[in-house]
Amino acid sequence: DSVRRRVRWLSILFGIGVVVAAATGLLLALVLLDYALNLPPVPRVVMLGIALSVLGYSVYRWIVLPLLARLSLGDVAGKLELAFPQFDDRLRSTVDFLGGAVPGSNVMKERVISETATLASRVDLSRAVVAKPAWYSAGSATLAVIGLLAIAALVNPQLRSIALARLLTPFDGAKWPKRVQID
Repeated sequence: DSVRRRVRWLSILFGIGVVVAAATGLLLALVLLDYALNLPPVPRVVMLGIALSVLGYSVYRWIVLPLLARLSLGDVAGKLELAFPQFDDRLRSTVDFLGGAVPGSNVMKERVISETATLASRVDLSRAVVAKPAWYSAGSATLAVIGLLAIAALVNPQLRSIALARLLTPFDGAKWPKRVQID
């Protein structure tokens, strides 16, 4: 159960990192495209709708699905046996023996269960769960947000307010300042 909880927590952390990094990238891409092309309101709304659709799909794929996923004890036992070959199919068999009526000798079942318990007491089962991808994802999201905040701090406040106004209220009429003036 503790391995299942840790896997669930790490998969959700991984998903949050992916979604936050994607949202940051989408926000920067929207603002830069709008600034470079000086788009009218309708294309801006279309781009915003596409970005929100991508973000919604990312939330569903990387956060909601792992949150709703049910890992059975048999699945977890199988993954643990892959990580620790010394179990030699005993762990999954123990889960099956304890989970229901499996035909066979009760003495043999009890022996397999006791051997598995002895092996499990000598092995740190939490080592089977690799946390690096989740931490890398969370770190990437943190760096993306810090980068976005740094860019926002370095940009002229007038441009920042125009970008926010054009992003949040596309039909309001905020205009980018002129970059070229032909006299």
